[in-house]
Amino acid sequence: MIVLEDFEEALLGVGECVDIDSPVMVYDYSKCLKVLMKQNDWSIEEAIEWMDYNVISARMGKACPVFVFPSKDIADLAMEYDVTINEKDVLH
Repeated sequence: MIVLEDFEEALLGVGECVDIDSPVMVYDYSKCLKVLMKQNDWSIEEAIEWMDYNVISARMGKACPVFVFPSKDIADLAMEYDVTINEKDVLH
């Protein structure tokens, strides 16, 4: 499990996946950006660029952290990724 130093306030918890042998840390991407902006006195653009290049694109192996991109609701998320969600796609 890879823990990101100084990102405790962005930590959502621990997640598991079938194809990964160990648990992974789960972080809120937006909160990670806020941490970077606060720690480095960066603009949002600088934080996004650093986060995407140095963390999201980093090859950390199977135990790499997962980043959640919060959305207001499932409809917003589907529209953002141009996905159609049908009743059969929703677990009840």
